[in-house]
Order: sequence, then C-alpha cells, then structure tokens
Amino acid sequence: MRRGYLYVISAALIIGAFVATSETVRERYELYRDPTANNATAIGSRHLDTPHPKQYDISTAEKYFRLAIKLDPTFVVAHHQLARVHFLQGRYPEALEEVNLAISNDEIGAYAPAYYLRGLIAGYMQDYESAVRDYTHYVALNPKGWEGRVDLAWVLIKTKDYTTALAVIDEGLKEWPGNPWLLSVRATTLFESGRINEALITVYEARDAVQEITPIMWAKAYPGNDPAAAGVGIETIRNAVAKNVEI
Repeated sequence: MRRGYLYVISAALIIGAFVATSETVRERYELYRDPTANNATAIGSRHLDTPHPKQYDISTAEKYFRLAIKLDPTFVVAHHQLARVHFLQGRYPEALEEVNLAISNDEIGAYAPAYYLRGLIAGYMQDYESAVRDYTHYVALNPKGWEGRVDLAWVLIKTKDYTTALAVIDEGLKEWPGNPWLLSVRATTLFESGRINEALITVYEARDAVQEITPIMWAKAYPGNDPAAAGVGIETIRNAVAKNVEI
C-alpha cells in the first residue's frame, strides 16, 4: 500500500537565518547620487539576492524596497521584491497584496517573476487552483526554465492532475537532463499516479543527482534565502530524496 505523498522538493525552500547588518556609507552616497526607485531597488536586491552571507540582510533589503515604493508607487520590481521579503518572513497575505500590486502595475503582463511568486504564495496558502494558473502563465513566459516547472508540477499533484504534471516535468528534462529537482518531482508524480516501478527508477536517479548539488547551485535555486544556510538546505534535499527511496 502506498503511504501518502512522496516528499516534493519545491523550488521554493525557505530556510530563515536572517542576520542583520548595517547600511554602508557607500550605499547612502550611491542613493544620494541617484535617488530613484530603480536605484533603491537595486541596492535592496544586493542584500537579498546575494551568494555572500556577509552581504545578506533581509531587513536592509526591505528598507530599500519600501523607499523605492515611496519614490515611485508604481514601480513593479520594488513591489515584487517587497512581496518576496514578506513571503520569506511567512507573511503570506502581505506578500499577496504586494505581488498583486506588481502585476497590476505591469501594463503588458510580461514580468514573469511576479507570476511565479504569486503562484508560490497561493500554493503555500493552499489555493492550488490559483497557483496552477499563475505557474502555467510563468512557464509560458519562461518555457526553458526548470524552477517554474517543478512548482507547477507540485500544485498539479495537489489537484491530482498527474498527467499534466508529468508532461510539464518531462518537457523540462529535455532542456535540463539530470536536474535533481525535476527528477524528484517526477518520481513523486509517478508514485502518486500508481506507476510505482517507474517511480522507483526515477527516484534512484534523483538520489544520485542530489549528490551533485553545490552551494552555488543551491543559492541559484533558492534566491532570497540566506546563503549561509546552503549546507543545511542541501542536506534537507538529500534527506527528502532518501526518505522517498525508503517509501
């Protein structure tokens, strides 16, 4: 008898180790020279999307994103980045409000990251139908990426649409063969659809693939998470796949 869901390795793992550092004189001067929403967002993003633990500072990032919105309330990227901060802090309603502002201010509807984030927020709020719509739109805008396909498959599994989930993953594996996240969710999809022997073959492939994950790969896969947590994050992924093998 199958024992529930296999563990899905989401492309949105949250590991909080938010270590605050102060603003630098250089950043203050940089903003003084160019007091625009674009520049304030860029400075904030350096504290959020960085592979360097000493530079990572989610509180400072939030401060700059809020400043950017004051400078230009319609600036799409600032709303999106602030929504990411809220999400990482577990403040899902606030995150949803900000990402909706990002999308509503995006006149041509082509800012793909906002749709990924809204799908992610909806998934964590267990609104899987909404998450499917947003992730599907994200994948259409970014068809060669793997991360949206992993999370789209995750919410499709939740809606029990295993056929579509498998198609989404297999298309991604053409572009990213051997990707550990794609292989892991493929094993879960096969398992939940009753194709146990195929799931076992794939989960062994995933087990081998996760051994090749490096801290740099982890940081790229989980932007916005503290890079100092890479070791714990990689171990978490490997343990999840090992449990899937046992199941």
